[in-house]
Amino acid sequence: MTLEIDENLIRRDLTPAQRAKLIAKRKAAYEAVHGPAQAVGDRASAARQGRAG
Repeated sequence: MTLEIDENLIRRDLTPAQRAKLIAKRKAAYEAVHGPAQAVGDRASAARQGRAG
């Protein structure tokens, strides 16, 4: 299933709504295997340390 989604994301001319739907499906498939995705980067790090900004 994820291969089909990836293929469609790469090869097709998609509307923003179609792309968003495929990305949501891809994320759900990823999280089913690996658990919830976590935010990374400066903002996520700051939020974890109590420095929201």
